[in-house]
Amino acid sequence: MTPIEANIHRCRQGDVSSFGPLYEAFVRRVYDFVWYRTMDRQLAEDIVSDVFTKALAKVRLFAGATEGEFAAWIFSIARNAVTDQWRKKPQETVDVESVAAVLGHDEKFGEAEDRRRALKSALEWLGKLPRDQRDVVMMRVWDDLPYSQIAAVTGKSEDSCKQVVSRALRAIQANVPLTLIFALFLMAP
Repeated sequence: MTPIEANIHRCRQGDVSSFGPLYEAFVRRVYDFVWYRTMDRQLAEDIVSDVFTKALAKVRLFAGATEGEFAAWIFSIARNAVTDQWRKKPQETVDVESVAAVLGHDEKFGEAEDRRRALKSALEWLGKLPRDQRDVVMMRVWDDLPYSQIAAVTGKSEDSCKQVVSRALRAIQANVPLTLIFALFLMAP
């Protein structure tokens, strides 16, 4: 049993003090997951806070035991929280300048401009995908989740998730210049 799995077990038994290490192990990944879907630092922080508050309140009901199952569960909560936010307030247009600033690029002006243009094109392309497909691609490319966890979060089969990513990559190759394809993958954290 890994240390994370031991903490999961203790939390399920009612030891909420064991939730702290779980929070530390997953907060950055969950924040990145939420931020890439909202592109708003304050909103992402608020949603992440809600995600972990809900997780803490329901951890005793969590049926899994492994780190992978816990990751899928926490990302499901995050995905639902983002969906709830979109229902309350439709997502506004993303300011590419602020995205580049948050990503922390230190290039010279020309290189930064090239990256901003590439990022804008990549975000525009992702915005054209249906939401469920965009989620799968983002979870695989930007969140670096394994297909098993993506399947658990989305309720799709692993094969279906692989197929979505494969089709999306083929569509990118057919419709987006090669430099933008690299930009899409290089901008992943």
